[in-house]
Amino acid sequence: MQTIEAFVELPELEDLSLQGNGIISILGIEVKFPNLTVLDLSHNKIFSVENVDILSQLPNLAELYLNENPICVHRHLKDLVKQAVPFIEVVNREQLVEAGHKYREEILKLKQEIMSSKVGTLAGDRILEEADADPLLNLPDD
Repeated sequence: MQTIEAFVELPELEDLSLQGNGIISILGIEVKFPNLTVLDLSHNKIFSVENVDILSQLPNLAELYLNENPICVHRHLKDLVKQAVPFIEVVNREQLVEAGHKYREEILKLKQEIMSSKVGTLAGDRILEEADADPLLNLPDD
């Protein structure tokens, strides 16, 4: 197996390990598995930067493992991955940002929108209270 073309589409799949399958291309992964959050492609034959560009079409991707692939010799691999997937949290077992970083940013943006609209709703107020009370979010005070 050198590509993922033979796989059936599993749009709800979130965690996929394709370690050691001789894969050289992940072209089409965004169609087969659009909701991936964890993708392990370790011990394959991926060498082309085009494979990193494809990852930009996986908006939920948080963890990527490319260990033991020829592409790992690229000294800017981590930067290329971060460019393609801005909210990536882990690349090759290295934690880049705290877990949930993407959602923290979205909550902050939502909080700013709610606060600037000066229109309070019960649901909006409840969301803000829950976000402020969550110690893992560490939202700044107004």
